[in-house]
Amino acid sequence: MMMLVGISCEDGLDINQDPSNPLDAPLTQILPAGQAGIAFRLSQVTGGISNAASVFSHQMVNFRVDQYALTGNSFTNDWTFLYANGLRDLESVIEKGTESEAWHYVGVAQVLKSFTFGAMVDVWGDVPYFEALKGSENFSPTYDNGQSVYTDLFLVLDAAIENLNKESTLSPAGDDVFYNGNISQWIRLANTIKLKLYLNVRLTSMYDANVVNQIIADGNFISSSADDFQFNYGTSQAPQNQNPAYQTNWAAASREMSISPFFYQRMQSLNDPRINYYWFNQLTSGSTAQNPTDFQDDTEDGLFVSFRFGAVGPNASFAQQNSQALLGLYPAGGLFNDQNGGTGGATSSSGNAPERFLTNYAVKFILAELALEEGATGDPRELFSEGIQAAFDKVNQVVGIVGAGDPTIAQADIDTYIADRLADYDAADDAGKLDLILQQKAIASFGWGIDSYNDIRRTGMPEIYDPNADGDVNTTSSRSFAVSYTYVDTQLSANPNAPSQRLPAIDKVFWDVN
Repeated sequence: MMMLVGISCEDGLDINQDPSNPLDAPLTQILPAGQAGIAFRLSQVTGGISNAASVFSHQMVNFRVDQYALTGNSFTNDWTFLYANGLRDLESVIEKGTESEAWHYVGVAQVLKSFTFGAMVDVWGDVPYFEALKGSENFSPTYDNGQSVYTDLFLVLDAAIENLNKESTLSPAGDDVFYNGNISQWIRLANTIKLKLYLNVRLTSMYDANVVNQIIADGNFISSSADDFQFNYGTSQAPQNQNPAYQTNWAAASREMSISPFFYQRMQSLNDPRINYYWFNQLTSGSTAQNPTDFQDDTEDGLFVSFRFGAVGPNASFAQQNSQALLGLYPAGGLFNDQNGGTGGATSSSGNAPERFLTNYAVKFILAELALEEGATGDPRELFSEGIQAAFDKVNQVVGIVGAGDPTIAQADIDTYIADRLADYDAADDAGKLDLILQQKAIASFGWGIDSYNDIRRTGMPEIYDPNADGDVNTTSSRSFAVSYTYVDTQLSANPNAPSQRLPAIDKVFWDVN
């Protein structure tokens, strides 16, 4: 009997292995998990880092970070899940892929790792990097200087390109949710990320004009919307895989984000044809808002309802769920604003707009700035024009994904808009030209706030809203502009190698020398 019990315990009662939670998984499962984890935490999810950046670049308004209010709890979910899930999965792909010589998997993971850590340095400054993602080997990684991280990211991107060009024992295909295993597109993305990083450091000694011009000369970077780095969401609600901005602004009982009246007025002043794609007015002509509002514009009979950054007046906390303008078809997968109104809800639209991270139009604006300010190869005026056209093309592309039956923007209207912007450009000095480039870049990037937040800190452009200078006693900010994000308090207290908490109004990231 003892022999039988011994055999049974050894072979049949291995209670330390949970079949529902395996200790290992193949690359084909780890890669998409890492990709989805990164995409979700960088998206317009509640409390996300892109959300705060959209507010600080005054595209949107959100009570969580209004008046630049950041605490040690503001980014707990993003920090935790980026390190523990998305980045850890990518590191596993690199480790396992290296062991099995699945170099294409390694290269893909390295590209994604570089993009993600670049974004994290851009908002947090110094972050755990060289000693991070080691699991039980190191629970207390040091916070590395942002410049040293950037320096290594260029090396990682070089290594990624080298690995993507190797013979690989296994290559991603349908498990690659970004490019479906197209290795050439991953190489183009790697080079494009280099351009993006060099743009951020162009006012520092890290900028290398020779490398930038060589990348431009090679032409192997994102140059069409077919190569756009974006996460494509679906229409399913069970399981949920719609764009997080749709979930939080249409499906949720309360509205997470509102369109900044400052952004609204900027687009109105430019007669921008994208207005009806960017937001949806729930009110109809002749109807009234639920409660008195902080901001209700009269250019559309008061249909646009929102509240201002730093609102402190009697209507600053109005409940307007059924009245306020919602994020529209373009950034969130909501409805086209056909002026017929209607209360937005979970089933109002498909919610499957892609989350855009690095696109053809963004590259055009990057190259325009580098050509104008650093003498990089290219005609800045032509690139400025191409960037605007590409931005409109992207809106029309998203219409085809989300709004079957909705009108696209006519090329004649696009041509008129571009001609007006080029007239502005031709009349401006160099500083004015840069402001126009970054203004159009900010409008195009609506729904992805990090690039514009970076531009504002690098250059002071484009102009942002100042609630203390608008002459209205009902708007104010008791805090200065946030030049970086706060760390997570629980991580600081648990890690003896962590620095002190960041002061968001003072502690700049390394490339912010403006």
